[in-house]
Amino acid sequence: MALIVAVLILAVVSISAAAAISYTTIGQQDAASKKVGTSAYALAQAGLSNAMAQLLSHYYDSSGQPKDYTTSLNTMASTWAPSGSQQTPTSSAACTSSSTCVSWSGVLNCPVGVTCVGGSTITVSGVEKAVWHLTATGKAKNPSAPGLLTRSITVDVPVNATPQPVSPPDILKSVYSGASSNGCDLQLGQGVTFTSPVYVLGNLCINQHSGIEAGSGNLGKAVVGGWASFGQGGHIGTSTTPVSSLDIAKSCDGSQSATPCTLTQPGGQTYYKNAGGDIYVSAWSNSPQFPTPPTIDWTTRQTERGAWTCTGGRSLTAASFTLTGGAYSCTSESGSMSWDGTTLTINGNIYIDGDLSVSGDFVYSGLGNIFSNGSVSFANNTSVCVGSTSNHDCPSGANWSNLDKNFLLILGKNGVSGKNVSIEGGLYSDGTIDFGSGQTNIYGPIVTPGSIVPGQQAASGFPSLLAVMSGGPDAPSPYWTLGSPTNGTY
Repeated sequence: MALIVAVLILAVVSISAAAAISYTTIGQQDAASKKVGTSAYALAQAGLSNAMAQLLSHYYDSSGQPKDYTTSLNTMASTWAPSGSQQTPTSSAACTSSSTCVSWSGVLNCPVGVTCVGGSTITVSGVEKAVWHLTATGKAKNPSAPGLLTRSITVDVPVNATPQPVSPPDILKSVYSGASSNGCDLQLGQGVTFTSPVYVLGNLCINQHSGIEAGSGNLGKAVVGGWASFGQGGHIGTSTTPVSSLDIAKSCDGSQSATPCTLTQPGGQTYYKNAGGDIYVSAWSNSPQFPTPPTIDWTTRQTERGAWTCTGGRSLTAASFTLTGGAYSCTSESGSMSWDGTTLTINGNIYIDGDLSVSGDFVYSGLGNIFSNGSVSFANNTSVCVGSTSNHDCPSGANWSNLDKNFLLILGKNGVSGKNVSIEGGLYSDGTIDFGSGQTNIYGPIVTPGSIVPGQQAASGFPSLLAVMSGGPDAPSPYWTLGSPTNGTY
């Protein structure tokens, strides 16, 4: 009996010892696998960092500022796609069962209508234009089985084109009238004076005591695609202060004919003039050159708005929107705008689906564009100024401060109208810009492919702008930027 009991005890102890050894071995293998798995995951993270570093080098300079806005999405897809691999030992030509390896790659997924090699077609909204899909894989020798233990990470990185301050294009340094007919396409009524570059695609009629002058900044000049005629006191430049240049294709002698204008230089003078004494310029030609015809991609601007919110009972999709009134704040993916009762603060692009009405004397701060998919109307005696207003005018006028930080461009798809209006900013419309009658002072660009009706006693003069918000007519595109990674899988 003692022998039997001893054998049974020995068997139990042996089994327990074998189980303990097996459990310990499995635990060691599991721990080793987890350790190697962690190493493989760390390698995958390193690979993802390498992929991001390759992407960042294309979009940002060494100081972290965005640097590119011209490269197309399909070029990005074919030439900027990150890729690479590393293995240890480095002498290995490829990853083997005894290697430690990491690899990474990326493809650009693009919206409908854009072909991006290797990528998929996706739906984008707001400022997002495409999405990089990045994959990184880490591999390490498996301690408990033949081969390599593998861990992979994937993330999506949006490619954005968020509205940003850009250098002003030539057309936003001017008065531009794109109408062209057999008659007067831009007609300066009595008392109308422009002291800025004036582009008239058609014919220019300057009536009594009106004209284009050099101004304090000597920015005045005229580019006319048709002919120019003058009423009593109408002029381009003066004998004491000629404008910098006149480029005109047809006549300037009142005949309203196709005969090219001829100017002569009086003896001992530095300017050129016509026979009627209406024109005094420092240089002239019969070969007018115009900026790129202005256009606005209204659909894209609306799409870039993306998700939005407004307080104060306002809506960006309403049939009409009043710029002032009760306090409100509106924020979208492309910009923000707020009104506190005295000051309008804007940054980026705000797109309004309906008409826009503007009234009262108020100030604004910031760089931004307000797009109205309808028409824009200014109430009588309205002033929109930087810093302060005074008696329905902007006292700083053509010399408002902080030009690199304050410029508002108001764009009305179906026209802009008003009278006795004063604006330190700019106006654009696909249709007519009509100031009616009264005293109008626009200290900034006036741009339309249609007609400008300056009204009576109007003036437009402004300093050389330093910055505008992207999205306006002929403005450079915003820089490409990368958004925060999303949809990560581990």
